[in-house]
Amino acid sequence: MKRAIVVSVRQSKDSKTNEDQVWLTMAIMPTKMSNGNLYYPKSTSVCVSTVGGALKSPDKFSKYKNLKIGDVVNVDYALNEFTQKPFIMDVSLVKESAYKESDLIV
Repeated sequence: MKRAIVVSVRQSKDSKTNEDQVWLTMAIMPTKMSNGNLYYPKSTSVCVSTVGGALKSPDKFSKYKNLKIGDVVNVDYALNEFTQKPFIMDVSLVKESAYKESDLIV
């Protein structure tokens, strides 16, 4: 599990299936190590994205659609058995943003 800040929530339609989708982009925050130091993720792994489709995964679609820019979330990963690569299994809200969207977007 990692903690992240939501930096983008956008809706689109899949061009092939015409399914509504919500794309969620997050920035992974530093984590505290056992010796008390902070571990900063590599610049290439700070930004992570996931998608939720209205037909394929309606629970993720509704959850991602309700998130706002600046929300703090927990990101749970799982491992693909065939490719041995991690993927985002679940995103859960920890704390809502204290800012309005108009304060964050220029």
